[in-house]
Amino acid sequence: MDIYLLSILAGLVLGVLTSLRYLIKLVERVEKLTQRTERLEEKIQLEVIELLKSVRYEKAKKTRRR
Repeated sequence: MDIYLLSILAGLVLGVLTSLRYLIKLVERVEKLTQRTERLEEKIQLEVIELLKSVRYEKAKKTRRR
């Protein structure tokens, strides 16, 4: 009976360890995706700033011509 309970306990421990390993890998993937998303957001913000500068420059250019 003791061996039976120990084998069940060992199976449970193995299952928990496997689940933890899987969760750790998922967390690492989420962190990588978060970093990529943040980099993309920064690039988009810089691009928007450049576009706004360009639009302001063109507007100023048109007003000077008039």
